[in-house]
Amino acid sequence: MKIGTDGVLIGAWSSAPDPKKILDVGCGTGLIALQLAQRFSSSQIKAIDIDEQACKATQMNFLNSPWSERLIVVTGDFLDPSSIVDADFDLIVSNPPYFQGAETIEDARTLARNSNHLPLQLLIQSSYRLLKADGLFSLILPSGRFSEAQKVALEVGFKIRRYCLVKGRSDLPVKRVMLELQKTTTAIVSERQELVIEIERHLYTEEYRHLTAPFYLNF
Repeated sequence: MKIGTDGVLIGAWSSAPDPKKILDVGCGTGLIALQLAQRFSSSQIKAIDIDEQACKATQMNFLNSPWSERLIVVTGDFLDPSSIVDADFDLIVSNPPYFQGAETIEDARTLARNSNHLPLQLLIQSSYRLLKADGLFSLILPSGRFSEAQKVALEVGFKIRRYCLVKGRSDLPVKRVMLELQKTTTAIVSERQELVIEIERHLYTEEYRHLTAPFYLNF
């Protein structure tokens, strides 16, 4: 999987107050985990993916990073409790599969993008179970799944702490939504944000540059 804007966005936008334990679900080649290691200097970060080749690439990327001692990758199924034997994470982050397709999937890239294997409801439920009290779960989704994600999150017990509507340009419809969910019993007023990526092709807004500049060499 190539590095994409979705991964860069959620890796830059996700937050938690001094998280010690972080989990990256569906890590691909480790982009988000590496971003979080760069941002949170005292964190221990675990990344998991079902694809063995992706995890091999992640392991190589981790070893070649300045944060290798704080990063670990696990090949396994996030929905299988034996794959993640610990819990009480402060922060869980995911750029999950986002489209539904055929049940038989042979291409690795198609598997990584297909939500049949990691349904949104089970992703949210499992994340709630693995978080400690007041822990945070951040994910990025197509705008068309925003209502579904809100409904599932509230049913599971999450509170919506903040969300960000992402547009490619100001004159285009919302394309992605980033959600920050909190495992808490405290009442929360959700914070609504908006982010526009480009003014025109390859001319980026100041807001996008400010958010993502630490992770690009040419910004």
